[in-house]
Amino acid sequence: MNKLFSKLGSRIEKTPFKILFITIIIFAIAIAGAIKVNMATGSETLVKTDNNAYISNYAMEQEFGGDAIMVLLEGDQKDLLKLDNMEKMWNVEQRLKYNEGIFTFMSPASIVHQITDRQGTEIKKQIPDISNGLGELGDKLTEIGTELGSKELPDPEAVEKKLDNLMVSMDPSKFIEDMSGEQEAELKNKLLTMGNGLGEMGKRLTDIGNELGSKDIPNPKAMEEKLGELSNISSVFDELAGGQDNLAKGVTELGGGLGLSSEGLREISVQLVQMAEQKKDNPQMYQKLTMFAENIGKSSEGLSKMSENTVKLSQGNENTSQALNNIGKKLKEEVEEMKNSLSGDGISSEELKKMSSGFVIMGENLSDLSNGLFDMATEGSILPESSEILSDFKANIENEVVGMKDNLSGGISPDELKLMSDGFITMGENLSKLSNGLNTFHKKSGMMLPYFPHNQKELDSILYDDYGKLRDVFSDTVIDDNHMMLMIKLKGNLEDSTIDSIFEDVSYAIEKENFDVNYIVSGKPVLDSSLRTEMKSNMIIMVASAVVLMFIILNLVFKVRWRALSLGIIFVSVIATLGLMGHLNVSMTMVSMAVFPILIGLGIDYSIQFQNRYEEEQSVKITLTQIGKAVGLAVLATVLGFVSLFASPVPMIQDFGKMLTIGVGVSFVGSIFLLMPILDARDTVASKARDFRIKDYDKPTVLDKILGATGKVVTKLAPIILVISIGLATFGIIADTKVGIETDIETFMPQDMDALHDIHYIRDIVGSTNQMIIFMEDENLLSEENLQWMRDTVDEIKGEFSSNIVDIKFIDNLVGNFSDIEDLNFTEYMDIVKKDIPAAQRKMFINDEMDKAVILMNVEHMATEELQDFVENMNSMLKDAPMKTSITGKSVLDVEMVKGLTDGRLKMTIIGLGLVFVVLLLLYRSFFKALVAVLPVVLIVGMSGGIMNLLGLKYTPITATLGALVLGMGTEMTIMLLERYLEERNLGKEKDEAMSITIKNIGKATVASGLTTVGGFSVLRTSKFVILKDFGLMTVINISLALIATFVILPALIWILDRFIVKEKVKKEVYKELPQE
Repeated sequence: MNKLFSKLGSRIEKTPFKILFITIIIFAIAIAGAIKVNMATGSETLVKTDNNAYISNYAMEQEFGGDAIMVLLEGDQKDLLKLDNMEKMWNVEQRLKYNEGIFTFMSPASIVHQITDRQGTEIKKQIPDISNGLGELGDKLTEIGTELGSKELPDPEAVEKKLDNLMVSMDPSKFIEDMSGEQEAELKNKLLTMGNGLGEMGKRLTDIGNELGSKDIPNPKAMEEKLGELSNISSVFDELAGGQDNLAKGVTELGGGLGLSSEGLREISVQLVQMAEQKKDNPQMYQKLTMFAENIGKSSEGLSKMSENTVKLSQGNENTSQALNNIGKKLKEEVEEMKNSLSGDGISSEELKKMSSGFVIMGENLSDLSNGLFDMATEGSILPESSEILSDFKANIENEVVGMKDNLSGGISPDELKLMSDGFITMGENLSKLSNGLNTFHKKSGMMLPYFPHNQKELDSILYDDYGKLRDVFSDTVIDDNHMMLMIKLKGNLEDSTIDSIFEDVSYAIEKENFDVNYIVSGKPVLDSSLRTEMKSNMIIMVASAVVLMFIILNLVFKVRWRALSLGIIFVSVIATLGLMGHLNVSMTMVSMAVFPILIGLGIDYSIQFQNRYEEEQSVKITLTQIGKAVGLAVLATVLGFVSLFASPVPMIQDFGKMLTIGVGVSFVGSIFLLMPILDARDTVASKARDFRIKDYDKPTVLDKILGATGKVVTKLAPIILVISIGLATFGIIADTKVGIETDIETFMPQDMDALHDIHYIRDIVGSTNQMIIFMEDENLLSEENLQWMRDTVDEIKGEFSSNIVDIKFIDNLVGNFSDIEDLNFTEYMDIVKKDIPAAQRKMFINDEMDKAVILMNVEHMATEELQDFVENMNSMLKDAPMKTSITGKSVLDVEMVKGLTDGRLKMTIIGLGLVFVVLLLLYRSFFKALVAVLPVVLIVGMSGGIMNLLGLKYTPITATLGALVLGMGTEMTIMLLERYLEERNLGKEKDEAMSITIKNIGKATVASGLTTVGGFSVLRTSKFVILKDFGLMTVINISLALIATFVILPALIWILDRFIVKEKVKKEVYKELPQE
């Protein structure tokens, strides 16, 4: 090995600039990878990807999404649930709905929208029934108009009768009575008014029947034809009754069809105006037609408004349907009876009397319809705008027709009859257009989107039941009277960078809406994102602090020229290490943040050792030959200690080990290929040979005197020192068994972080932000047997773990929210699951194939050890499940991390110790040399546990690595001193002299490197991360102990075992000169 370093030194001395240039290029390429480094806080940092808990959690998140960003809104409930605030919440969801990383939304606004969406879907199904009914009415009006135009001038009483029949057949209330909705109770009074109107119409029919006895008897054939028409018109009642039975709740977009209806009525109004203009010679008729036209015009305007504002049509009341059936049936029976009573030559007095009684019965039937509307007012509901407008339309027609009847004193002229005929035909055509418009609306309805309610009354009718109580479906999102929640559930297994981007989008979307109430954006994704940001800033501060502190220490204890050069070399090496991490895709974690202060403190040791020896020898070749092997062995021992971290089952500790290993290697390479060429080039370009050592370099310093005195005392008290050291280490090992393990991730973070305070606040409001999940897999999870098992299991969990469970939900809870029936049969249950529950809510509990489902448990915030017991008990409970089950969730991953720390800590230390000892044994080919190098560090590791116990500290993911770290770094110090001692002994010096020279010559460099290492670790105490503060304290203590052990325990051990590590012939051997070039 010495020959290798000798050749390397010769090459550097020959071509220092070339080697320096090549090294700079290589380092520059490595540094370029620094931009690729990412901060990781996800599940993959806690457990390995082949761990069963990770696999289950990964599969669950693929199906049901990951963690949720929670937006908590605060204020009075009237402010929280007012339309403006709900619209803003809905706008936030609309802004974010195209983000591919979002799984689903859950908020009061999204639930309201889901309800209106369902209502709109049901309405679209019923439009054909309404359209068919309107078409039929249009056809009948056209037939009547055509017939009036082709007939001879009838008797006035016949025209009156015809108008009465028309009123029965084309009354718009026949289809408007089909319009009802669960949210329009405010129109019940209007239904009562309409019922009174229909009752009066029934009375008028009775009066007409009574009048028949005093009128002239029309031609029997004509009467029979009219009755036939009346019979045909009665069939409309049957069709409308059928539509009444099928029409369901609500409509959100009737606009297009009702617009056509408005246009049709406007054209009717125009036609009536034209008719009125032609009848100016008949003032009464002109006045009536003009008023008729104006009323229909107003109805047209009402329909136009309804076209813009109508939200829903609802299913008609059964009483109304029955009344329509009764009227149609009885009307048909009475018409047939009247037709049968007609003779070919005329109507007898008895027949006329019978017809009169028939009209009386029809009047009674209309009274039945009136009663039906009274029932509807009690039990059903009707759309406010449409019913009011069209009811006015019906009332206007009725009034105008009555007015026309009043003007028929003595008969109607042929021109008047022709005008009326044209008017009815036009009205029929416009009703047909309305029917066609509704058909067009239905065909295009798939292109329409459901919108948010347009006024507070509509919104309240969705939010609250008839008793003013908030509906159960909102219970998960409206927390209490002062808080409600917007949950933005993310897709599972997202990259950290994607989560950061979504968090930024959410923050921007909420900020743009300018909410009038207070809000907090929180949740684990937000906490993790904030943590990554804090890690970056914290790391920069720590590195800068470490560099400044190193500079101060070097100037105080390292008395050579260009003493800051070693600091510059190690700084470049640290940046190159960061770049290599990026190239190798090694992520930065909360643990690996400590790497850079460690590397600055540890890596500078190599540069200090090389620079210190170079100042002695003034030759790169001699320096590398004499010290290269020692530093190389120290680096190898350190790397082996760090390699033992790879044995940890916790990925972030493995990454920590990788980064330390890479960093130590890069620091060693930099110390040789950057530092040595620069020092050689400095001497090469100097105009004359110069001594770059500081003045009085060889003059003993205070530190030299202290180290010399320490060496003399240690050699005299060597056995006592060794016994005391072993005793302290034994005590420490025993005390170490009592040191606890801190695994609450939140205690590791900066405690003044806003995101941490926010999640604590939300946890206090909602009860829990921690979720554990029972993940179930089966071919048919919603079989009756599986459903019953879920119910029994949930009940058992609530009973046995009531102190740990805040809330527990599964598909049953959703079914209960969407059904008022308590004891559903299985078919009804599945219908609700498949048809009634919105997909956005359903997919949170069961997938579309129904072969994977979850039971969500919100649990109290527990220490991980308590969680471990909880998980074990849960697994025990689920072992006899009829399907495949597993406990998943981030909390379960924390449990797995605890297991890894508990089982891996001792294993890492033993593996590191074994690797270092075996390699040193192979290299030294001496058991005692390997033992001398390792034993002092082992004693320090033993003492470390006792110190932690005395200070009341707990092991964390990073302090669990202390054993391996101290082993690697402490062995480097012992090897350097041991190698220098063996070098002096090989020169033939006695052990007293050899020990004195060793401590004097290497002591300053070792103290300097030890103090810089301590300084690097002490920077961790300035970190806001509690996990790094505790780690910094323990490493400062341990490295300080290792430094003390190097000058106290190691010299004592070397003194006692000298005869075993230095052969007799070597003691007398004269040191041979180094080979010359």
